[in-house]
Amino acid sequence: MPTNRIQLQEALQKPYDRLFFAKNVLKEIFGTSFTLNSSLVKPSIETNQSESAVIGAIGIYGKILLEDGSEITCYEINLKPNVKIEYSKVAIQHYVRKLLTAGQAALINFVSPTNKNVWRLTFVAKDSVITEKGIAEKSTFAKRYTYLLGPSETCKTAAERFEILSVETKINLETIIKAFSVEKLSKAFFDEYTIHYEKFIDYLNKSNFKKSVFNGDEKAIRDFTKKLLGRIVFLYFVQKKGWLGATDINYKDGMPDFMIQLFNKSGRNDSFYPNWLSRLFFDTLNNNRQNDVFEMPDGAKVKVPFLNGGLFDKEDYDYKILTFKAKLFHNSDNDEDPKYRGFFDFLNAYNFTIYEDSPDEKTIAVDPEMLGHIFENLLEDNKDKGAYYTPKEIVYYMCQESLIEYLTTHLSKEYKVYQPLGKEQTEFFGNETREGQLKLLEEIGDKTLNREDVSNLVKTKDISGLTKEHLKRIDQLLDSVKICDPAIGSGAFPMGLLLEIQSIKEAIAYETGKEWKPAEVKEQIIQNTIYGVDIEKGAVDIARLRFWLSLVVDEDKPKPLPNLDYKIVVGNSLVSKYGEEVVEINWERRGSYGKAEEYVENVKTLLRKVAEKQKEYFKSDNTYKKGISSKIRNLKIELLINQLLLNKCIYHNNNAEVIDSGFGLTAAEIKKNTEIQITLANFDKQINKLTNLLKDKNLPFNHFDWKLDFPEILNPYIVGDNAGFDIVIANPPYIKEYTNREAFDGFRESKYYQGKMDIWYGFASILLDYIKPDGVQCFIAQNNWITSAGASGFRHKVHTECKIILFTDFGNYKVFETAGIQTMIYLIKKQKQIKQYPIKYSVMQDEKISKSKLNSFLDFYTKNNYSSKYIFNLNPFEIKESPFTFNTTDVEIVLNYIKKKSNLYLYENEVAQGIVFPQDFVNKSSKIKLNNQFNVGDGIFALNNIEKKNLNLDPDERKIIKPYFTSEQFSNYYSNPQNQFWIIYTDSKFKNPRNVKPYPNIKKHLDRFKNVITSDNKPYGLHRAREEKFFKGEKIIAKRKCADRPSFSYSDFDCYVSATFYIIKSSRINLKYLTALMNSRLIEFWLRNKGKMQGHNFQIDKEPLLAIPIYKPEDTTQFEKIVDYIIFLKANEDQYKNYTDYFEILLDGMFYDLYLVDSVERNHCGILKHLGEIPEISVKMDNDEKLKIITKVYNRFNKEDHQVKINLIKIRELQEIKIIEGQV
Repeated sequence: MPTNRIQLQEALQKPYDRLFFAKNVLKEIFGTSFTLNSSLVKPSIETNQSESAVIGAIGIYGKILLEDGSEITCYEINLKPNVKIEYSKVAIQHYVRKLLTAGQAALINFVSPTNKNVWRLTFVAKDSVITEKGIAEKSTFAKRYTYLLGPSETCKTAAERFEILSVETKINLETIIKAFSVEKLSKAFFDEYTIHYEKFIDYLNKSNFKKSVFNGDEKAIRDFTKKLLGRIVFLYFVQKKGWLGATDINYKDGMPDFMIQLFNKSGRNDSFYPNWLSRLFFDTLNNNRQNDVFEMPDGAKVKVPFLNGGLFDKEDYDYKILTFKAKLFHNSDNDEDPKYRGFFDFLNAYNFTIYEDSPDEKTIAVDPEMLGHIFENLLEDNKDKGAYYTPKEIVYYMCQESLIEYLTTHLSKEYKVYQPLGKEQTEFFGNETREGQLKLLEEIGDKTLNREDVSNLVKTKDISGLTKEHLKRIDQLLDSVKICDPAIGSGAFPMGLLLEIQSIKEAIAYETGKEWKPAEVKEQIIQNTIYGVDIEKGAVDIARLRFWLSLVVDEDKPKPLPNLDYKIVVGNSLVSKYGEEVVEINWERRGSYGKAEEYVENVKTLLRKVAEKQKEYFKSDNTYKKGISSKIRNLKIELLINQLLLNKCIYHNNNAEVIDSGFGLTAAEIKKNTEIQITLANFDKQINKLTNLLKDKNLPFNHFDWKLDFPEILNPYIVGDNAGFDIVIANPPYIKEYTNREAFDGFRESKYYQGKMDIWYGFASILLDYIKPDGVQCFIAQNNWITSAGASGFRHKVHTECKIILFTDFGNYKVFETAGIQTMIYLIKKQKQIKQYPIKYSVMQDEKISKSKLNSFLDFYTKNNYSSKYIFNLNPFEIKESPFTFNTTDVEIVLNYIKKKSNLYLYENEVAQGIVFPQDFVNKSSKIKLNNQFNVGDGIFALNNIEKKNLNLDPDERKIIKPYFTSEQFSNYYSNPQNQFWIIYTDSKFKNPRNVKPYPNIKKHLDRFKNVITSDNKPYGLHRAREEKFFKGEKIIAKRKCADRPSFSYSDFDCYVSATFYIIKSSRINLKYLTALMNSRLIEFWLRNKGKMQGHNFQIDKEPLLAIPIYKPEDTTQFEKIVDYIIFLKANEDQYKNYTDYFEILLDGMFYDLYLVDSVERNHCGILKHLGEIPEISVKMDNDEKLKIITKVYNRFNKEDHQVKINLIKIRELQEIKIIEGQV
């Protein structure tokens, strides 16, 4: 029965009345499908003692029978007086789970007897995954979706969704689920937030303030706008608590619409920001005032709390006077249309909740997690910095798996923690994995602990498998855990861990009868457990904001927020820098004497003072905060000076200058003395700079050093051998050096730097050093590190120092909406392995699955048809830094057959990468740098035919213009000789500008693009021209990145290609035969399992090419002739595709016959001996003659009774071939 949105919104905004809601909302939406009971019916499911402490009366008031036969039971649950659902989630969730055992779905009204103005309507669906598209699949956990309703809420989204529901012709469980889905709300909020963000920026960029306040700095304008809007949104969450505009300091009656009231009462004019918003920010919320008084524009005196923390600390631009157009905040002429309404109008249209939900519980409202998503997407150059927002499902999976591993590792020191890995295998934590040990469990007795019971506690807060002794120990372990995110972004991972730890501790309190103080517990976790670093100040601001919001959640009354300046800090996780200068300090403790011993004692004293002051700073208010911060600054500078003096002293003692004994110094001695003098001078330079900082208190000191900033965790002078974090968790930046060289500045001197690496390997390696023994590191990152040449150093570190616990490979599935990268999650433990050990390996095989299926994929023990999961046994001593893959035993057996057959490998000098420009054509970025004078696609070093003609090249110039080929000219086997482009082929000698003088037209052309040519040989030379012999004559062109299967093309003409290709030239083997082998299913199988993969995509780099096991038979002519057939057919369009397909299948069979000869002969399915004579096609023949020969051969081999056709079918029945072709 249809009803309109306005009526629904008015009904939903009424104070709670069960009968009114049932008749005016549910009956209007569901009509006769809804049955209202004449009175409340008591459910059969009773509450236990713990549940009874928070739940009062419970009754069933009706039911909804849907078109698909599903039944929804309607419950009313009255909470006990003064109980808040947010503080009692565990008990309530336990009871709701019990209710669902009696039905498929439930609609529950959660009501407080003391406050009917805010109530919750929760829809719970049993064993289904709720998505925008409906019920996607069966799931382990029930999903809970909630609307906040009543006079204190806007109820706009609920009314809109319910209106749509009311006009559905058939209402089933799927349509109900859509009405409770949060995805559309998230996207709509983010999209419009971005519009308002851009409006504020556009206003400032066009105003006089751009110059007078921001000195023309557009980035400063963007940063200011982010902070301004962030502060406003933070206050929308705070006003939701009722803390703004209250009548007294009990803060029970604050204005839920304080911000818009402040604007309206201020006169709604352009002076709102300088006169009122600034006053609220900096003079009120950041100022500890007597009795919390704030005077409204109309003279009314209300209460606004002092919040402390730093969010409202004045920064440079906050001291300047700024005005904003009033309509940017509120447009009274049009406050509904997203195109025209102001920022306050936009925020007023949404429900706000201060509670961060888990993936299984979603409130249909704007929450802090959504705010983190928005700000992380607004961070500067996120893609350039390799930063991407991590979906909530992934965050919680990583947090939970890290906690499970941490807990089981430490519990295994007191209990025999075990986990069955199958019928025959059991893993004992702290011991090796052994077979046939299930009997042993019975012998151990009470001191056993099943890892699954710990897992259930973490994942579902189910304590049923654990004793009170277990729970007490787990509670202690959670008190002592230390966690760090070295690339914190918006704080998703530490926030996820905070909420997980708090929920586990709540479940333990629930079971043990311990008094539950959520606000106190949460603050203790933040102070004692959480650490984070990010190079972006904007990211640190967001992360701190989310932690402050999380504290606001659990407080009944406002209290000053803690200062997080020394918990979540701005810094470069890879390099200790002061300004642009790297300041590396050796903090290792060592024996010392004389002056050095004095320095050591000074360092110890100063470090203890830093740790004490940073702890004191956490809870300090404005009265003392600045003084403590100044003391910490000076202590750190003194520490660095002392440590540098110590390092200088030790260096000087160990490196004495050679004294001239009268015979003069040798060249080597002079060099040594010079090096010592330069090193000592550098020490003095850094010490002098720091000494000047100590003298001038106003000079900024922006320096980050892991062991200096977190001394209580990492500095050996304080914590000795127990230094390190227990859990390091991150989505580190993914940056290759050729995409952003600046990101590697300072890191190139690190022992973890190597060529072709991704910067995240540096994060992983360095942070492994900052983990305690038995600590864990959990990263989501690109999945090709197990095979990448640039990751060999990192692999060596992992295999020599760690144990891989799990490896979850997403294949081609796009975890990040804004990035096309292939990713994986690993969990590794810092525990040196001496034997083979098991890894839980999962790989996504369907890249198109919906987001709703992620949880099923992530649960290792849930099997499905879109992923593969198994235990992989890894021997680290066989691998070390070598590439490795997670192959099953059957696959490894076949790979070994292939490897044993080989009698030739390519040499390094037979393989080369194509030309590195990197400026072939104008792209979007270079177009902007060139002041939009050129179009995207215009040629720089690569020219089309028209551009080449327009250069009017003379004969000498034409000599360095070479035919240039792109992907369009290449397919398997075939290279199209008709090039569409030409390349200016200039090598390193053109770095000297004099060498370009004989080529005036080329010089004139390249001079136009000087500003964007970044080649090492700029501006006239290619970055890497390569040896020209590789582009001439006969060769094989390999596409570097291939989606479906590898692609190798034969070429016998001059052919210049870019770095997106590799070229193979060898005189040791026939290249047509090699082209056939490289394109075979057999080598595809080898590369898929032993090569370099990014998800399911092949990356054909030099290393995998050199590792291909080539078998060179005595006679390759049969192969060569068939390759000639295929090249001819491919050159003549697709009309002969059935011919080419058949000949490629034939070649596959011939290679199976070569490599798997024993199995083929044993099963009598050989191919080669039945081929007979294959006629040659020669260049002298015309196309008709060639086609006639090819057709005749095709018809002969394709006859049903020909032994080749018979054996091509028979050979595919071999187990080895089924494995190769993915049929098993």
